[in-house]
Amino acid sequence: ADAVSIVLYPNPADDQGRKEIPMRKIRQGCWKQCVSGDLKGQFYKLLAKGSDRRLFPGVEVIDPYSRCNTAHTGRGLILGPETTHIHDRPNIPPSEAIVYEMHVRDVTIDPSSGVVAKGKYTGLTERGTVWQSSNGSKGQPLDTEMQVLSTGLDHILEMGVTAVQILPVQDFDNHEEREDEYRWGYMPVHFNSPDGWYASERFTSARVTELKMLISELHKAGLKVIMDVVYNHTAEDANEFNLEARFSFNGLAPRYYYRNCGNIPVSENGFNTCAFRGIDEPRCGTCYSNGSGCGNEFRTESPMGRKFFLESLEYWVTEYKVDGFRFDLLGLIDTETMTLAAEKLHNIDRNIMLYGEPWTAAPTPINPTVKGTQRKKGFGVFNNDFRDALRGTPFGVEENFLMDGGHTGRVKRGIMGSIDDFAASPLESINYVECHDNRTLYDHFVEYRDNREDSIEYTEMDLMRMQMLGGLIVLTSQGVPFLQIGQEMCRTKGGVENSYESPDSVNMIQWKWKHDRSDVVEYYKGLIKLRRAHPEIFNIGSESGIRERLLFYEELGLPVPDRCVGYRVMGPKLNVKLIEARNEKDERLKWTAVIVLLNPTPLGVTFPLPGAESDELWIVVVDDSTAGTDALASSSLGSVHVNGRSGMVLRRCSKYEKRAAALDMRLSVVSDPFVVPAAEPVGEYALGLSALKSRNRRAGWLVTT
Repeated sequence: ADAVSIVLYPNPADDQGRKEIPMRKIRQGCWKQCVSGDLKGQFYKLLAKGSDRRLFPGVEVIDPYSRCNTAHTGRGLILGPETTHIHDRPNIPPSEAIVYEMHVRDVTIDPSSGVVAKGKYTGLTERGTVWQSSNGSKGQPLDTEMQVLSTGLDHILEMGVTAVQILPVQDFDNHEEREDEYRWGYMPVHFNSPDGWYASERFTSARVTELKMLISELHKAGLKVIMDVVYNHTAEDANEFNLEARFSFNGLAPRYYYRNCGNIPVSENGFNTCAFRGIDEPRCGTCYSNGSGCGNEFRTESPMGRKFFLESLEYWVTEYKVDGFRFDLLGLIDTETMTLAAEKLHNIDRNIMLYGEPWTAAPTPINPTVKGTQRKKGFGVFNNDFRDALRGTPFGVEENFLMDGGHTGRVKRGIMGSIDDFAASPLESINYVECHDNRTLYDHFVEYRDNREDSIEYTEMDLMRMQMLGGLIVLTSQGVPFLQIGQEMCRTKGGVENSYESPDSVNMIQWKWKHDRSDVVEYYKGLIKLRRAHPEIFNIGSESGIRERLLFYEELGLPVPDRCVGYRVMGPKLNVKLIEARNEKDERLKWTAVIVLLNPTPLGVTFPLPGAESDELWIVVVDDSTAGTDALASSSLGSVHVNGRSGMVLRRCSKYEKRAAALDMRLSVVSDPFVVPAAEPVGEYALGLSALKSRNRRAGWLVTT
């Protein structure tokens, strides 16, 4: 640019009172100006001018560093000191994160949500909201049963998750004034200003203060807040003649912030990036890379692009106290920049979480940040291989584990946190079967069912059971579990595969689902409770710990039913004798080992239980209908039956529990031998015959009953 000016306005809309203030050029191509006076509440834009009218057509644009905009095509608001209080971040390490993905509007916009500020930042702060039947009057549930069906924030807390991931709230390409125009927010324009679609007012600082209020309330409730961010591209048009889509970067430093044939003449894989010039000719500079599939790629590897990216992340962490970031199309953010971001943010707070999609939407001229490049660099990636093994690819119908019992090898790798695949630590693997992209898990099952070429039939009950089994696997596997809100209700979008601009009727959480699918909701709540209660089992956290403590049935020398998976996880090493001496009923003694059994087949199967030779007893805490930490049945010995399309979790009995169980069994066998025959393993154990057999076997004798 030959000249840059600040353009001040006293109001958000018209040109009355417009004032243009020239800036002075300083070193390294930067421009600077100090304007004296109280400017708080005024509005501003920037104007760059140059001799090349194609690059500098005289369009005013919003400052990329603006903290509050009136709209993505509007003006920046000068805030001055912003003092909205934000509650401190909860002290939740990534190893204890259970991530719950949501869209601000989707959670509360249902007319029966009971929320007042529906679809807004503040709507998610409301407490005491309950589902209202369409037949009931406002604020008055139809009957007493509905009074306990919480919605909004209360439902999130009731589920027990520890982190919420919020779909993009950075200023994006939309019409903020239109309530009938739905957007996910993946066409960003300005990265440091919240979007006003979710705010109560458009031309004030409401978007800033209300988002801060939301984050504060979530923190106060004990939840981490993870922002879904889209730094890989912007909504600026690669067609430089489209002045209506010149919003910010290209209005100030044309072509610099985006990858194009001028700044990357040859891609990393050796291809010419210019469509109009030979490989040895000067580049035209107008061929923009499009690995995002949205028209451009943000050039994070450039000095000023990297500076902006790192400073923007730091701004959200310090000014809004967010707890982490989910990066859309992480593959387009160069690995060096991501590594620097992790170092910078972890110096602020070690518990900040960074993870993203390790792929691109189309070819890119850089080496993409894919699975494996994140190893030991401080950030994680979505485990789409585990997802596809469990539910099948989003792009066709294929065998999968949840519906067919296929891909058991890939499922096992996922259960281990993919440390035998791409991860140096299980915390680098984000485990999921459903997110905002592609079909919901329930819709995916329906799609597969309706388009299969075999004769297998799936009832509605089968779909629910597979939904529950999918949740069980994600929430008991090593790694970071990730759920989409509504997954626990068998959320449906009516089969819509990509609902980024579908109406509320498709995207909103319909709170009646919570009533209709209450069994599934309670099951997910129980699984979350189990994982949170025993991080020492389900969040081992290190590669060495997993290899030492998690063994599959094959490694234990135990047979596994066809197309099923079974494994044992040992608890951490304890001084059992010391704990028993202090309190033999200590809860830690009940969780020295756990077994997880997975049966995706339609028929029930029998799994052997480890330790039968030494009379180990196991207690079921999760079966096909109930999940949690409480015992669901009497102790099991030798083997256990797992119903079709379901899983089971058992824990090993403590010594105290074994004595109590033996007494109960002995009384049952003696009082009613037809209920528990003495010849059965449990009967033998109760009468002391199994221990006698074991001793005589070691001595070379055979005892029969």
